[in-house]
Amino acid sequence: MQAESLVVPKGSARQYTSFTRTLTKIAGQEGLWVLWGSGIVSACYRDVFYSSIRYGAYPIVKNLLFPSSPGSGDIGLTRKWVCGVLTGGFGAALANPSDIVMIRMKAEAGRIENNRYVTGLYQGRQPRYKNGFEGLIRLLREEGIRAAYKGTSATAARAALGTGAQVASYDHCKYLCKKHNVGPLGKEGLPLHVFSAFVAGICFTTCAAPADIIKSQYMAETGRFKSVLDCAVQLVRTEGAAALFRGWTPAAMRLCPLFMLMTPILEQCRKAVGLGWFAV
Repeated sequence: MQAESLVVPKGSARQYTSFTRTLTKIAGQEGLWVLWGSGIVSACYRDVFYSSIRYGAYPIVKNLLFPSSPGSGDIGLTRKWVCGVLTGGFGAALANPSDIVMIRMKAEAGRIENNRYVTGLYQGRQPRYKNGFEGLIRLLREEGIRAAYKGTSATAARAALGTGAQVASYDHCKYLCKKHNVGPLGKEGLPLHVFSAFVAGICFTTCAAPADIIKSQYMAETGRFKSVLDCAVQLVRTEGAAALFRGWTPAAMRLCPLFMLMTPILEQCRKAVGLGWFAV
């Protein structure tokens, strides 16, 4: 949905106009597996770098910048947001090469026959990469380290805005639920962690949406735009401000379940190794 305007001429009818239509069309033409298989390798190793840094560093940065003694009270939503912005932006900047490969592979995904795509946005073209590992190696070898970090400002902006909203809302949601003793959400445990993670998913999706589509378009076709700013200007000029939130629904449907699974697991892992609860 985010990449279609790159390959469809202005004024032409689009195929992927809504989440339901996009899902139905992809599943009908290519099968359900492609929804998981396209770019899954690059998505996994990207998250290994990116999420481990932003989650692992958040409590450390929070304690370093805004130390507080036990029982001294909450540090406030704004300070939590600042810590999330710093850790999210830093983690995403380091993982930028894997982001480029993942976005390129997802943008061009489709059914392949005789080594050419017969469905999707890149019909008639040959696949750029065989898999995520080959894609990363070829990106570094053929385009160089500088190209691998092209668009880092968009990646870091998306992650900073999203992670700032995510961890701050998760942290603060836990604090408020425990402070006001909201039934089963009033104490540390699975219900509180799952509910807070759902709220965090909505906040991440909404705050990161504009930077997300700019990043996706810029990385999918890096030679088309002079800069990240040029990509943003062209997008708004040709499609309007509403285009900045295209793909919000599938993004939320991806991120909310992800956080609702990942964050409770993180909480239990921290407890198991004696680090205490995340975002106390």
